[in-house]
Formats: sequence, C-alpha cells, structure tokens
Amino acid sequence: RSGKVLIVAPDYPSKSMISVAVDGLSVQLSQGFLRMAQSSGAVVIPVLIQELNPWRYHIEFGCPLTCNDEKDVEVQATQFWKFCVPILRNNPKACSSQLLDIVIAPE
Repeated sequence: RSGKVLIVAPDYPSKSMISVAVDGLSVQLSQGFLRMAQSSGAVVIPVLIQELNPWRYHIEFGCPLTCNDEKDVEVQATQFWKFCVPILRNNPKACSSQLLDIVIAPE
C-alpha cells in the first residue's frame, strides 16, 4: 500500500536467488525483495543493522537503489552488495553467521 514500509532480509535463502560479486566477494541474494519493489513501484533502501549491546544498535542507511525495468534486478542486487561490502569488510562481526555462510570469497 502507498506510504507503508516493508522490511525484508535479502540474505534469507529462497528458490529464486541471484549471484552478484563486488571487490572479489560474491553473494547469493534473494530476488524477491527487488521484484516486489519493482511490481509495486516501491523504493529500495539498503540498511545494515548491527547490535552493539543489548538494546544498542548501529544502523547504516544506503542510497536508494535505482530501478528502471525488470532487467535491473541484477543491477540493483549489485548496488545493494556494493553498499554492504565496505561496511562488512571494516567490521566482519557485524555479519550474522547466516550471511557469512552465503558469502563466497575468491579462491
């Protein structure tokens, strides 16, 4: 619905995953959140949330992802991962074990 917010974890395994690489790190991301945004005309804003202590968080917001047509799913997924990689490289403890399991470092 117009004016509402939906929060989705793109690293949650699903049937429809897309593989993207940035700076030598590739990841499998769910395509659902991007396709849902495209079909509804919603803006996708990448957000990383790190728990510092109980009830104390650090939240990073990225720039809205661009979306022109259905072919942009890979472009948007790459934009999302470009936002994540520098933050996660600087603070690997910010990653959940689930996210670390799906990140593939080059051999």
